[in-house]
Amino acid sequence: MLLDFNGAEVEAGIFEKDQFFFLTNLAYSDADGALQLYSDGCAFYDEFGDLLMNGDDINYDSFCQGENRSGYPENQGMIALPTSDKSIVAVFYSEQYLVSDTLGNRFEVRLNRAMIDLSDNVVLSKKEIYLNSLASSILSATKHSNGQDWWIINQDYFTNEIKCLLVSEGEIIDTVSTFIGLPILAPGASQSNFSPDGTMFARFSPISELQLYDFDRSTGALSNHKIIEIPNVNEGTLSSGGLAFSGSSRFIYVNDALGIWQLDLEAEDIEGSIVQVAEREEFYTGQDIFGDEIPTFFYKSSLAPDCRIYICSRGGTDRMYVIMEPEQKGIACDVVQNIKMPAWNAFSIAQYPNYRLDNSPACDASKSFPESLDIDVSTSSQPLLDKSDIYVYPNPAINSVNLYTKHLQGDVTLELHDLLGQKIHSTNLTSSDDTNNQRIDIRDVPSGLYIYSVYDEDHSLLYSDRLVVEK
Repeated sequence: MLLDFNGAEVEAGIFEKDQFFFLTNLAYSDADGALQLYSDGCAFYDEFGDLLMNGDDINYDSFCQGENRSGYPENQGMIALPTSDKSIVAVFYSEQYLVSDTLGNRFEVRLNRAMIDLSDNVVLSKKEIYLNSLASSILSATKHSNGQDWWIINQDYFTNEIKCLLVSEGEIIDTVSTFIGLPILAPGASQSNFSPDGTMFARFSPISELQLYDFDRSTGALSNHKIIEIPNVNEGTLSSGGLAFSGSSRFIYVNDALGIWQLDLEAEDIEGSIVQVAEREEFYTGQDIFGDEIPTFFYKSSLAPDCRIYICSRGGTDRMYVIMEPEQKGIACDVVQNIKMPAWNAFSIAQYPNYRLDNSPACDASKSFPESLDIDVSTSSQPLLDKSDIYVYPNPAINSVNLYTKHLQGDVTLELHDLLGQKIHSTNLTSSDDTNNQRIDIRDVPSGLYIYSVYDEDHSLLYSDRLVVEK
């Protein structure tokens, strides 16, 4: 699937390519948003899908060999950094290798570099090894405070040494080590990111919890380490861990396979600000293609140029999740689940540093969401109802509201949640007519902005919207 953020509305379409993206996914565009380069972790291709000169065999793994190669299996394993010459780009990428020593057999990761001339579509160099013994492929980068150079961050196995590599014109010119936090004993299903403003670094996995650091863009030093326990519902039994900052850098979202949580980084007590904003809705897809049901789960997340956070599904599916309003507190952030995509996706989601840091906002929230994506948020056998079938009025309300339903029979529940996700009110009703209009007393609900949700008797979501209460 190709998402184009250049217009007033995000456009969703299909990008035809011969390569299979597995976990590794790199796409690089120019300042005007025109695609220039992409990679499956095995080779480099131009915007038309043609192999760059000297662009093959950047990894010698079996995943990249033969006619049926499947793409390289490294999450967040490639990152492209520009130089002052717009035609020259440096790509840093991860490569697994087997280690056997007194600690046993294990896969570790080395950091490689390639230099690419986009004007001549040629890879000038590749497989240049800069670091060994990395704990994972999770690469994150942010700009130096001078606005030209870059920091790349990663961590070795079995140590709490975090290494920040200073990159200038594509060359690593310095390594800044900070001994802070916990050693990594297992990579887990982690994801890491710098905040869009570059002042914080975060890493999350269901195994090792959320780790937050302050970051100095001038020196590359990390400080003020915090470990925040996330109330995981699955205790890491399904290896999925995602993390993304909102565009303003105020909120951070983390997820395991079954839940998404929001933290307010401006709160005096960050850990106390945790609120669960979504619980995975059970959903299966693929029956018509594979003859079998494929479940969807929250997996990796990415802040996009439209200021929404896109989350891919664990496993190969045609569904994704979107946090529509990441700057809103609590469940008002509006997590939409199981959006149908025009193409199938195998675990992969694009990851970018904030190229616009110090020059312009990280993203543009004015862009509307594409109507071409099929939003399917309910797993109930009863289809999701629209605004003409069900609504609550008056809005704003004072002491009571009316729940209007059409073509709905059976038990329904109306719930009100505040913007922190706390349930404030719940009423059970029974709809027995084709058109039903029932009054609900909300004198116990204080003034404020709430999210109302209407569920059927199986507690499947039928409709949700905002409600203002004014006393």
